[in-house]
Amino acid sequence: MSTEAIDWEGLWREGKTMWDAGQPSPALVALFDSQDTRSLIPEHGQGLVPGCGSGYDVVFLANKNRHVTGIDLSKTCVDLLVKNHPNATADNYDFKCADFYNFDIPNGGYDLAYDYTFLCAMPVALRPDWAARYSAIIKKGGVLITLMYPIDGHEGGPPFAVNEQL
Repeated sequence: MSTEAIDWEGLWREGKTMWDAGQPSPALVALFDSQDTRSLIPEHGQGLVPGCGSGYDVVFLANKNRHVTGIDLSKTCVDLLVKNHPNATADNYDFKCADFYNFDIPNGGYDLAYDYTFLCAMPVALRPDWAARYSAIIKKGGVLITLMYPIDGHEGGPPFAVNEQL
């Protein structure tokens, strides 16, 4: 399946959001619940969640010292996010309709980026671009949290398979 064949806007417009679990990623929550890993995550600065979906992870990651931006390619998605999160600015997060590979980053870059199902939502051929973009937007000393899914060998997608080689 090519990138053009994935009509994210159409899926959002039609309400076909089968990936929506209705809560922050349980693996992300567990990461923050662990004393061993929580200390590795920057408590302040700028955060990013690309392909943010319904915004649960954005809300979870935002705190008084860490502003988190969720971006999505779908205008319908972002319009819903803005509507469903009227207090986003007060709670130190926001949502933008943007292309991950071509959007303005904050001065100095991001202290934290979170990628769960964004990588597996794109064809394998885009993975080198994915890595290069994260390298360009995360500041030195910043943290990229990636929770890889699905780790298997199925063909097609999305989600596209993830394994140690790809």
